[in-house]
Amino acid sequence: HVAARNFLHALSLRLRQDNKLITEGMQKQLIFSEKAQTDSLTGLRNRHWLEEKLPEVLREQDVGYPPCSVVMMDIDHFKQFNDQYGHLAGDTVLQNVASVVRDNLRENDAAIRYGGEELILVLPDTNTHNAEQIAQRLRKFIREHKVEAYDGEVLPAVTVSIGVYTIARGDSPEQVLSRVDAALYQAKKAGRDQVVVWTES
Repeated sequence: HVAARNFLHALSLRLRQDNKLITEGMQKQLIFSEKAQTDSLTGLRNRHWLEEKLPEVLREQDVGYPPCSVVMMDIDHFKQFNDQYGHLAGDTVLQNVASVVRDNLRENDAAIRYGGEELILVLPDTNTHNAEQIAQRLRKFIREHKVEAYDGEVLPAVTVSIGVYTIARGDSPEQVLSRVDAALYQAKKAGRDQVVVWTES
């Protein structure tokens, strides 16, 4: 009886240890997965996350989910800003823009650092009109946001140009990105610091 009880106690300890190791392993795997899909500078999602998520969003649109809009924004004259104030100041601006965006999105919205100074927003359950309103609001918030550099210097405010596109049934990821990029290009071409909604020409 004593031997059996000791055996069961030892087995119970071993199972608890194994479960702890499995749980820790799963937690580490989740952390690694999260880091692999997160931009280290801004804390936003990265391009890898978008490449995985966008096809899923398109499948949802094909089966009749509520409209989903995509927004692409680009910091105006960012290269000149870096040349004048340095890359550390440029990084600070990127972090501040990302923070303004993140603080003004809904829980289910996603913000992605697409590359360099370009951000993409995926806005579920958002039609074109509402997406344009969100984009205009973000544009104004960013323009009015004061940025303090690492040394305490107040940097000049930056502006962003923004393109908006609402996903249509049958769109491919390439079509979505091409159309929202075309809208962004039109915003830049028209003078920057503005929002343009993609329209079929």
